[in-house]
Amino acid sequence: MRLSVEEAACQILQTVQRHLPQASVDHESLSGTHYFYIDHAGARFSVRFPEGALQRKQKAELQAAIHEVIEHVIGVSRRTPSKQFKSTLVLSFIESNPVYAL
Repeated sequence: MRLSVEEAACQILQTVQRHLPQASVDHESLSGTHYFYIDHAGARFSVRFPEGALQRKQKAELQAAIHEVIEHVIGVSRRTPSKQFKSTLVLSFIESNPVYAL
């Protein structure tokens, strides 16, 4: 099933909130980029998806990227639970394969 940009953004937000129930998750869209801000265990994560990366993606393709974000947040939070810092994760897709830049 292919998702619209709005459905993809909603899917990201809902999945992150479901897997990280103690986290605060916000979303905004500016100038063709979707930003997701995740505050978890004293760390603030910023995840950016270019709108083009979200257009007409299969749900399965998007789920792989979302789980990468969740794993990154959990992994970093476990390694440095008492430090406050910012982490930015930029995700994009090339053809049907996601490319992750940490």
